[in-house]
Formats: sequence, C-alpha cells, structure tokens
Amino acid sequence: MIAKKRKKEKSVWKDWTRKAKFFLSVAFVLFLAYTNIKIFIEIQKGDKELKRIEAIIEALNKESERLNFELGNTDSQAYLEKVAREELGLQKPGEQVIVIKKEGEGESAGKEGGRFQFLKDVFNWIKEKMPE
Repeated sequence: MIAKKRKKEKSVWKDWTRKAKFFLSVAFVLFLAYTNIKIFIEIQKGDKELKRIEAIIEALNKESERLNFELGNTDSQAYLEKVAREELGLQKPGEQVIVIKKEGEGESAGKEGGRFQFLKDVFNWIKEKMPE
C-alpha cells in the first residue's frame, strides 16, 4: 500500500507571526515616511529663516559701507560746514537763517485751530444777534 501523504497543516502560530511581521513592517515604513516629512518641513523653515537672515546681513553691510563712506568724509571742511548748518543751526557772519515749513507740518495745528475757530465764530455770531 502506498503511504498517504499528509497535508501540511498550517499552524496558527506561523500564520500569526507572518501577519505580525507584515504589520510591523508597514508600521515601520509609515514611521519612516512621517519622520521624513517632518524633517523636510523643518528644512523648509530653516531655508526661509536663512534667506531672511541673509537679507538682513546684506542690508547691514550696505549700511556699514554707507557709514564708512560718511566717516571718511567727516574730516572734510564741506562736511563739517554742512553739519554745522543743518544740525546745529549755525550760520556764517552776515547770513540769515530762513525756515520754510513743509505743508504737512502746519496743517495739524491749523486744523485744531479751525475746529475751535468755528465754535468761536458761532459764539460771536450769537453775541452779535443778541441785543445789549
């Protein structure tokens, strides 16, 4: 008689371990993807911050160059005369200083005076109309 072939019985243990390995692998891949995305976002933030700081550095370098240029001119007679006239209000003998106000400077005082001036005008008009 021929020996009967036994069917291989799948053990529950092997099936469970195979599923566990699959789910652990998927979880690991998802974790790596999540971590990769977080790192990418942080790199983008760092790049933006780097560009902002580089712009600030460039502006400061330009300001430094301008100040160094002005510093080199401080010894000249023309620069000293300009500072004396504009910032200190000094004048040469025989000169008169004339101050010209810009349009925006006098308007604020005139507007407030105009508000009160209207009330004064109304009060004076009423005073004129009243018999004494």
